[in-house]
Amino acid sequence: MIISKNKAYYTKSVLLLLIGCLFLSNKPVHSAEKPDYYAILGVDKNASPQQIKKAYRKLARKWHPDKNLGSEKEAEKKFKEIAKAHEILGNPKKRRAYDHPEIYNQPKNFTNTDHFYNAAYSNDFGFVFEDPFNLKKKPFNPYPSDRDPEIIEKDGRHQYVDKDGNVIYEARGYYDVKGFKHFLKEILGDSWSYSYKDKTFTYTETKEDGRQNHFTTTNREEASRFDHQITALSGLSDLWYYTDNKFTYTEERDGRKTFYQDEDYEKAYKFYWNFVSLKSKSHLWYYDNGKFTYLKEAADGEEEMRYENKDYKKALGFANRLEIAEHITRMCDRAMDRYRKNLADYVADGGKEEDFERFKPRLIIDPKTNLATSSQDFFGEMIEFLMNFKIQREREHILYFELPIASIVLTLLGVAFLMKRTSKKNTARATRAKGKEEAIHS
Repeated sequence: MIISKNKAYYTKSVLLLLIGCLFLSNKPVHSAEKPDYYAILGVDKNASPQQIKKAYRKLARKWHPDKNLGSEKEAEKKFKEIAKAHEILGNPKKRRAYDHPEIYNQPKNFTNTDHFYNAAYSNDFGFVFEDPFNLKKKPFNPYPSDRDPEIIEKDGRHQYVDKDGNVIYEARGYYDVKGFKHFLKEILGDSWSYSYKDKTFTYTETKEDGRQNHFTTTNREEASRFDHQITALSGLSDLWYYTDNKFTYTEERDGRKTFYQDEDYEKAYKFYWNFVSLKSKSHLWYYDNGKFTYLKEAADGEEEMRYENKDYKKALGFANRLEIAEHITRMCDRAMDRYRKNLADYVADGGKEEDFERFKPRLIIDPKTNLATSSQDFFGEMIEFLMNFKIQREREHILYFELPIASIVLTLLGVAFLMKRTSKKNTARATRAKGKEEAIHS
C-alpha cells in the first residue's frame, strides 16, 4: 500500500515536471528582430571588408546632415543607422557574432563546443540534458591530425609561410601561429589595404586626388584600431588622410587653404565637427596656423574684416555675433531703401532734402568688435511727417490756387447776372415809354 502511494506520488511529480517543461518551451524567449545591416549598407552577406568599407563611405557622404539641408533630422537618423551597420560589419569579430548569434552570443562560461553538445543532448521540450558520457571533460588534443599546411615546424618553432616559402610569422606554439594567421585572414582581410612584412603591419591607400594614407605598426590592436579610425574620418570627408603619423585635413576654397594635423584621433574628429559648424555659419571661415580664421574682403580685394582665435568656443561666439550683425545690417539696408524712395517723393512734392535727413536709418557699431549691435529706424516718424506734409500741401493748393479761381468765376457769374437783369429792365422801360407815346398820338 505504501509502495503504491509512492508510485502515484512520483508519477504526479513527473507529469507536473513535463507540463512545466512544455510551458517553458512554448514561452517566447527570443529578443526583438535584429536589423539587417547588410541591407542598410546595400551589400551582399558575402561581401569583403573592402566592399563594406566602400559602401559605408559612399552612403556616409550621401546622408551626411551637412549635405541634406532642409531634412537634417531624417539624414541624421539615416547616418546613424549607416554608422551602426559599419561598426558591426566593419569589425570581423562583431560581424561573426552578428552572422552567427547562436554560437557567439552566449554566456561567458559558454565554450566553443557547447553548442555541439547542446544539439546532441537537447530534446523537443527546449531544455538540455546533462552530458551522460562526460565528453566535455575529455582533455583537448593540441595536435590534431588536420594541421594547417601553411604552418610548418622547424627547429622546435612553428612558422607561417606563404606560397613562395617566405616566413610571415614565427612562434613557438602552433596555435599562436594559427591565431595570428586567423587575425591576418579574418580581421585584416585579404582585400584590405594592410600588408605584413618584417613583423610590421603597413597600411597604404592612395586616394583619387593622389593623397596617400600611410601607417605602420607592430601591434595587432593598433592596426585594427587605425583602420576603423581612418574609415570613420574618410566617411565624414574625402579630404582626410594620414601622413607623417598624423591625421591630416586639407581643403582649398576661394583661394583659402585649410590645413589641420593631429596625432590624436579624438581631437581630429572633434576638430572636423567644430569646423563644419563654423562653415555652416559662413563660407568665409577657414583654419590656418592653428587658428579658426574669418576673412572678409572688400570689392577691391583688400581686407575688410579679419578674426582669428585658437579657441573654438570664442570663434563660435564671434560667428554668432557676426550672424546677428549681418541680420541687423540687412534690416537697415531695407530701411534705407524705404528712406530713399520716400525722399524722392518728398523732393518731387517740393520738399527740401535737408528737412528729410533726420529720418535716415543709422547702424550702431560696437567699437571693440566693429560689428553692428542695433539700428535706428525712424520709419514711423517719417510716415507721420510725410502725411502732415501732404495735408499741408493740399491746404496750400486750396488757398493759393483753387479759392482764387472760384472767386473769379463767382464774380463773373455775378456780373453776367447783373448785366442781364439791367438789360431786362431797360427793355421793359423802353416798351412802356413806347406804349405811352402811341396812346398820346391816338
